[in-house]
Amino acid sequence: ILLALALLSPRLTYAALYPPGPGHALLFTGTNYVFASPTGSVSGTYTVEAWVNPTDPTNYLVAVSFRAPGEYSFDLQLSAAQGLHGDIGDGATFWLTTAADARFSCPTGQWMHVAYVVTPTTYTIYTNAVQATNGTFGPGGVPLLYNASHNITVGTWLPDTASFKGQIDEVRVWNTARTQPQLQSSFTNRLTGTEPGLMAYYRLDEPPMRGTTIQSRDSSAHGFHAMPVNRPIRVRTGPQTVAINGPNPYTNECHVPFNDPGAGAPPLAVLATGTFNVALKADRTAVGWGDNGASQTPPP
Repeated sequence: ILLALALLSPRLTYAALYPPGPGHALLFTGTNYVFASPTGSVSGTYTVEAWVNPTDPTNYLVAVSFRAPGEYSFDLQLSAAQGLHGDIGDGATFWLTTAADARFSCPTGQWMHVAYVVTPTTYTIYTNAVQATNGTFGPGGVPLLYNASHNITVGTWLPDTASFKGQIDEVRVWNTARTQPQLQSSFTNRLTGTEPGLMAYYRLDEPPMRGTTIQSRDSSAHGFHAMPVNRPIRVRTGPQTVAINGPNPYTNECHVPFNDPGAGAPPLAVLATGTFNVALKADRTAVGWGDNGASQTPPP
C-alpha cells in the first residue's frame, strides 16, 4: 500500500483589494525611504500594519523597520515568492527570534494588507485580516519596537539594505495587540487617528515630493512626522473611473489600455502618473493636464 503525504502551505485568496481611499500611496524604487524619530518607547506588546504592493518577484525587501540607528528591534520584510519575514529583538543585545515568518507566494503588482501582532512571548501574522501563522519565542528578553535609538523607517532597513520596490500605504503602529476582529473591521477603512493605542499613522497622502522636502505626516495624536529621503513617488491607489459617451461610467484599471465596451472604435491607450490627469471626451479624444515631469500643463 502506497501512502502519499502532502505538506500543505497556507493558501491566500487574492481579491481586488485596495488601501482605504480614494487616496495615494508612495512608490519606492529601492533607493528611497521615509523615516521618523519618535519620542518615548513601545515594548512588550505591539502591532505593525501596512498595505504593500511589491514589484520585485523574488527578493525579501523591507517594508517597515525599526532597526536604526540601534539594532535588535523589529522589521517586516516581504518576498513575493516566499512570503513574510520578521525579526523580533530586545532592542539591546540579541534577537528573540529571526524566524517570525509566514511562507506563501503572492502576485506582484497587487495590494495586500499585512499585520504583525507581537506580545512578550508570541507573534501572529495576518494577511488581509486572515491569520497566516503564529509562533512563540524566548524567554530571555522583552521585545522592543521603538525608542530614542530605534527610528520608524518605511521602505528600507538603514543603512539602505534590502530597500523596498513597490508601493506602500497606510502604515499603522500600535502599542496594543490588535485582535483579528479589530483588524477585519478596520484594515479597509481609514482611521480617525484618535483610536486607543495608535502610536503612529502614516496615510502617505501628501502632495508630490518634488523640489522642497515635504513631510509624511503622522495622523495619530503623537505627531511623529516622517521625512522622505530621495523623493519617493506619490501615486494613486485603487481603480480609476472615467465616463465617456454619456452618463454611464466605465471602471478601468490604471496603466492598461482603456477599452470602451460600448464603442466600435479601437481601444484608447491612457497613461497617467500620480500627478498627471487624463480625461476622455465624448468624441474619443483625450485631454491631459498636470505635472508631466518637465513642466506644468494647466487644466483645460
